[in-house]
Amino acid sequence: MIQLQAADLPVALINPRQGRDFAKATGKLAKTDAIDAQIA
Repeated sequence: MIQLQAADLPVALINPRQGRDFAKATGKLAKTDAIDAQIA
């Protein structure tokens, strides 16, 4: 995370439940890293 911030890339640290709830709200419920990476 520090390296991303040093490269001036936007970074957000969220509660995993918030990410899951957002995925649920957008209809993307499959549990895969590829989908998790795109949720943002």
